[in-house]
Amino acid sequence: MRILKNIWSQLHRFVFWGLLISLFWFWIYINFVGDTSREKKLLFYVDAYELHWRDLSLALEDAGLPDGIEMIQVRSFDYDIFGSAINGDVYVMKESILKATLEESPEKLAPLSVPDGAECWSWEGQIYGLRVFDPATQRGAAEQYIRYAPEGAPEPEAYYLCLDAQGPHSADGAAWQTARAFLTMEENEP
Repeated sequence: MRILKNIWSQLHRFVFWGLLISLFWFWIYINFVGDTSREKKLLFYVDAYELHWRDLSLALEDAGLPDGIEMIQVRSFDYDIFGSAINGDVYVMKESILKATLEESPEKLAPLSVPDGAECWSWEGQIYGLRVFDPATQRGAAEQYIRYAPEGAPEPEAYYLCLDAQGPHSADGAAWQTARAFLTMEENEP
């Protein structure tokens, strides 16, 4: 009985160390096991009011991974990304951020070759953005995963899809292949 009472009095220490060890192994998994090298990963940044990043990532992977790509990682976009050493591959951003980016560092984004009739953002004779959300109709690409503006927003902005000129997958076509998969997602996909 005395041994059981002694264990019970020390139970909080066992729980603490068990929790600490579990968190350590979770961190190891997230950062090393559940991830892949940058060369085999495509980064897809989205600036939106609400983003279901995990579902969008799985849907893009289900649409078909480009050659040499093992995973597509969807992340929430932050304008500060452009000031860092991080290079994404595909961006979905507001019109105001696209304009500011092109005014400050146009070499950051890659010119696009888009089909005739597509609504685009041009800068100095080059097309840099393909419209994916129209504020007039409140319709956009992959709406089941992205909420571009809050309900009843008085004047939401247009959103554009852009490619990173310095990203590791801008030259091999993987970024554009993933961008096309994003643009052609059906609304009824889960």
